[in-house]
Amino acid sequence: MKQEYENNINFFRRVVEVLMPKLPYHNFMHADGVYESAKMYAELNGLSEHESYLLETAGLGHDLGYTLGRGDNEENTSRELFDLLPTIGYDLRDAIDIGKMVLPTKLPQRPTNLLEAILCDSDLDSLGREDFFLWGDRLRKEWKKEDNIEWYGKQLEFLEEHEYHTKVARDLRKEGKEKNMRKLKEKMDSMTIKPFEEEKELELIYETRAWPVGYR
Repeated sequence: MKQEYENNINFFRRVVEVLMPKLPYHNFMHADGVYESAKMYAELNGLSEHESYLLETAGLGHDLGYTLGRGDNEENTSRELFDLLPTIGYDLRDAIDIGKMVLPTKLPQRPTNLLEAILCDSDLDSLGREDFFLWGDRLRKEWKKEDNIEWYGKQLEFLEEHEYHTKVARDLRKEGKEKNMRKLKEKMDSMTIKPFEEEKELELIYETRAWPVGYR
Protein backbone atom coordinates (compact mmCIF):
# COMPACT_ATOMS: atom_id res chain seq x y z
CA MET A 1 0.00 0.00 0.00
CA LYS A 2 1.20 3.51 -0.77
CA GLN A 3 3.00 5.20 2.11
CA GLU A 4 0.52 8.09 1.98
CA TYR A 5 -2.37 5.66 2.44
CA GLU A 6 -0.67 3.91 5.34
CA ASN A 7 0.15 7.21 7.04
CA ASN A 8 -3.43 8.44 6.74
CA ILE A 9 -4.89 5.18 8.06
CA ASN A 10 -2.46 5.04 10.98
CA PHE A 11 -3.21 8.62 11.96
CA PHE A 12 -6.97 8.11 11.58
CA ARG A 13 -6.72 5.00 13.75
CA ARG A 14 -5.26 7.10 16.57
CA VAL A 15 -8.03 9.66 16.10
CA VAL A 16 -10.71 6.95 16.31
CA GLU A 17 -9.10 5.53 19.45
CA VAL A 18 -9.44 8.93 21.12
CA LEU A 19 -12.95 9.70 19.86
CA MET A 20 -14.79 6.40 20.30
CA PRO A 21 -16.95 6.21 23.44
CA LYS A 22 -16.16 3.65 26.14
CA LEU A 23 -19.30 1.59 25.57
CA PRO A 24 -19.28 -2.18 26.24
CA TYR A 25 -19.72 -3.03 22.53
CA HIS A 26 -19.47 0.07 20.37
CA ASN A 27 -15.95 1.07 21.36
CA PHE A 28 -12.49 1.29 19.82
CA MET A 29 -11.91 -2.44 20.21
CA HIS A 30 -14.91 -3.15 17.98
CA ALA A 31 -13.87 -0.47 15.47
CA ASP A 32 -10.35 -1.88 15.31
CA GLY A 33 -11.72 -5.40 14.91
CA VAL A 34 -13.87 -4.36 11.95
CA TYR A 35 -10.81 -2.66 10.47
CA GLU A 36 -8.80 -5.89 10.78
CA SER A 37 -11.63 -7.90 9.20
CA ALA A 38 -11.94 -5.37 6.38
CA LYS A 39 -8.20 -5.56 5.79
CA MET A 40 -8.37 -9.36 5.60
CA TYR A 41 -11.38 -9.39 3.27
CA ALA A 42 -9.82 -6.72 1.06
CA GLU A 43 -6.86 -9.00 0.45
CA LEU A 44 -8.97 -12.14 0.00
CA ASN A 45 -11.19 -10.34 -2.53
CA GLY A 46 -8.21 -9.00 -4.46
CA LEU A 47 -9.00 -5.31 -4.04
CA SER A 48 -6.70 -2.62 -5.37
CA GLU A 49 -4.57 -0.50 -3.05
CA HIS A 50 -6.97 2.41 -3.34
CA GLU A 51 -10.06 0.27 -2.74
CA SER A 52 -8.39 -1.29 0.31
CA TYR A 53 -7.51 2.18 1.58
CA LEU A 54 -11.13 3.32 1.36
CA LEU A 55 -12.48 0.10 2.88
CA GLU A 56 -10.05 -0.02 5.80
CA THR A 57 -10.75 3.61 6.65
CA ALA A 58 -14.49 2.92 6.57
CA GLY A 59 -13.95 -0.07 8.85
CA LEU A 60 -12.16 2.07 11.42
CA GLY A 61 -14.68 4.89 11.30
CA HIS A 62 -17.96 3.06 10.72
CA ASP A 63 -19.31 3.75 14.24
CA LEU A 64 -18.06 7.29 14.85
CA GLY A 65 -21.68 8.38 15.00
CA TYR A 66 -21.78 6.98 18.53
CA THR A 67 -19.73 9.99 19.59
CA LEU A 68 -22.95 11.97 19.05
CA GLY A 69 -25.25 9.50 20.76
CA ARG A 70 -26.90 6.21 19.87
CA GLY A 71 -29.51 7.35 17.37
CA ASP A 72 -29.01 7.46 13.58
CA ASN A 73 -25.48 6.11 13.89
CA GLU A 74 -24.81 5.45 10.21
CA GLU A 75 -26.11 8.84 9.05
CA ASN A 76 -24.18 10.65 11.79
CA THR A 77 -21.06 8.63 11.02
CA SER A 78 -21.29 9.49 7.34
CA ARG A 79 -21.46 13.22 8.11
CA GLU A 80 -18.61 12.93 10.63
CA LEU A 81 -16.40 11.27 8.02
CA PHE A 82 -17.24 13.91 5.39
CA ASP A 83 -16.15 16.62 7.82
CA LEU A 84 -13.22 14.94 9.54
CA LEU A 85 -11.25 13.03 6.92
CA PRO A 86 -10.27 15.98 4.68
CA THR A 87 -8.80 17.73 7.74
CA ILE A 88 -6.33 14.89 8.34
CA GLY A 89 -5.03 14.40 4.81
CA TYR A 90 -7.75 12.51 2.96
CA ASP A 91 -8.84 13.61 -0.49
CA LEU A 92 -12.35 15.11 -0.47
CA ARG A 93 -13.61 12.64 -3.08
CA ASP A 94 -12.30 9.75 -0.99
CA ALA A 95 -13.93 11.16 2.14
CA ILE A 96 -17.28 11.31 0.34
CA ASP A 97 -16.94 7.73 -0.91
CA ILE A 98 -15.96 6.47 2.55
CA GLY A 99 -18.89 8.27 4.14
CA LYS A 100 -21.32 6.76 1.64
CA MET A 101 -19.85 3.30 2.18
CA VAL A 102 -20.91 3.31 5.83
CA LEU A 103 -24.62 3.93 5.19
CA PRO A 104 -25.56 0.36 4.10
CA THR A 105 -24.21 -1.09 7.37
CA LYS A 106 -27.48 0.02 8.94
CA LEU A 107 -29.66 -3.00 9.70
CA PRO A 108 -31.06 -4.56 7.63
CA GLN A 109 -27.89 -4.24 5.58
CA ARG A 110 -28.40 -3.36 1.91
CA PRO A 111 -25.03 -2.99 0.14
CA THR A 112 -25.07 -1.98 -3.52
CA ASN A 113 -21.46 -2.72 -4.51
CA LEU A 114 -18.53 -4.91 -3.51
CA LEU A 115 -16.88 -2.45 -1.12
CA GLU A 116 -20.14 -1.89 0.74
CA ALA A 117 -20.74 -5.65 0.85
CA ILE A 118 -17.29 -6.31 2.32
CA LEU A 119 -17.76 -3.58 4.92
CA CYS A 120 -21.12 -5.05 5.94
CA ASP A 121 -19.56 -8.51 6.24
CA SER A 122 -16.65 -7.09 8.24
CA ASP A 123 -19.02 -5.35 10.66
CA LEU A 124 -20.76 -8.66 11.45
CA ASP A 125 -17.73 -10.89 11.01
CA SER A 126 -17.93 -12.08 14.63
CA LEU A 127 -21.22 -13.90 13.92
CA GLY A 128 -19.16 -16.74 12.49
CA ARG A 129 -16.20 -16.59 14.86
CA GLU A 130 -15.38 -18.21 18.18
CA ASP A 131 -15.62 -14.86 19.98
CA PHE A 132 -19.29 -14.48 19.01
CA PHE A 133 -20.51 -14.99 22.57
CA LEU A 134 -17.94 -12.58 23.99
CA TRP A 135 -19.20 -9.80 21.73
CA GLY A 136 -22.78 -10.89 22.27
CA ASP A 137 -22.36 -10.46 26.01
CA ARG A 138 -20.88 -7.00 25.45
CA LEU A 139 -23.83 -5.97 23.29
CA ARG A 140 -26.26 -7.42 25.82
CA LYS A 141 -24.64 -5.33 28.55
CA GLU A 142 -24.80 -2.20 26.40
CA TRP A 143 -28.47 -2.76 25.59
CA LYS A 144 -29.27 -3.79 29.18
CA LYS A 145 -31.05 -7.01 28.21
CA GLU A 146 -31.56 -9.18 31.30
CA ASP A 147 -33.87 -12.01 30.25
CA ASN A 148 -31.77 -15.01 29.12
CA ILE A 149 -34.38 -16.76 26.99
CA GLU A 150 -35.38 -13.55 25.22
CA TRP A 151 -31.76 -12.55 24.54
CA TYR A 152 -30.59 -15.90 23.20
CA GLY A 153 -33.80 -16.20 21.19
CA LYS A 154 -33.18 -12.83 19.54
CA GLN A 155 -29.58 -13.78 18.82
CA LEU A 156 -30.63 -17.08 17.25
CA GLU A 157 -33.29 -15.37 15.14
CA PHE A 158 -30.73 -12.81 13.95
CA LEU A 159 -28.20 -15.49 12.96
CA GLU A 160 -30.83 -17.55 11.16
CA GLU A 161 -31.96 -14.56 9.10
CA HIS A 162 -28.48 -13.17 8.45
CA GLU A 163 -26.57 -13.89 5.26
CA TYR A 164 -23.05 -12.75 4.44
CA HIS A 165 -22.98 -10.71 1.25
CA THR A 166 -19.72 -11.95 -0.26
CA LYS A 167 -18.72 -15.48 -1.22
CA VAL A 168 -15.44 -15.11 0.64
CA ALA A 169 -17.19 -14.34 3.93
CA ARG A 170 -19.77 -17.10 3.40
CA ASP A 171 -17.05 -19.66 2.75
CA LEU A 172 -14.97 -18.47 5.69
CA ARG A 173 -17.69 -18.03 8.32
CA LYS A 174 -20.53 -20.42 7.39
CA GLU A 175 -19.30 -23.30 9.54
CA GLY A 176 -18.57 -21.05 12.52
CA LYS A 177 -21.95 -19.36 12.31
CA GLU A 178 -23.74 -22.72 12.21
CA LYS A 179 -21.74 -23.82 15.24
CA ASN A 180 -22.75 -20.67 17.12
CA MET A 181 -26.40 -21.30 16.26
CA ARG A 182 -26.15 -24.82 17.67
CA LYS A 183 -24.63 -23.44 20.87
CA LEU A 184 -27.45 -20.91 21.18
CA LYS A 185 -30.03 -23.67 20.80
CA GLU A 186 -28.24 -25.72 23.46
CA LYS A 187 -28.26 -22.74 25.82
CA MET A 188 -31.97 -22.20 25.26
CA ASP A 189 -32.75 -25.91 25.67
CA SER A 190 -30.86 -26.05 28.96
CA MET A 191 -32.91 -23.13 30.25
CA THR A 192 -36.30 -24.51 29.18
CA ILE A 193 -35.85 -28.23 29.77
CA LYS A 194 -34.15 -28.06 33.15
CA PRO A 195 -37.03 -26.28 34.95
CA PHE A 196 -39.44 -28.82 33.43
CA GLU A 197 -37.30 -31.70 34.69
CA GLU A 198 -37.12 -30.13 38.15
CA GLU A 199 -40.90 -29.77 38.14
CA LYS A 200 -41.33 -33.46 37.27
CA GLU A 201 -38.89 -34.42 40.02
CA LEU A 202 -40.83 -32.39 42.58
CA GLU A 203 -44.06 -33.96 41.36
CA LEU A 204 -42.59 -37.43 41.83
CA ILE A 205 -41.48 -36.59 45.38
CA TYR A 206 -44.93 -35.21 46.09
CA GLU A 207 -46.67 -38.34 44.81
CA THR A 208 -44.44 -40.84 46.63
CA ARG A 209 -44.07 -39.03 49.95
CA ALA A 210 -45.73 -40.61 53.01
CA TRP A 211 -48.08 -37.78 53.83
CA PRO A 212 -49.88 -37.69 57.26
CA VAL A 213 -53.43 -39.04 57.21
CA GLY A 214 -55.88 -36.33 56.20
CA TYR A 215 -53.14 -33.95 54.98
CA ARG A 216 -53.87 -34.29 51.24
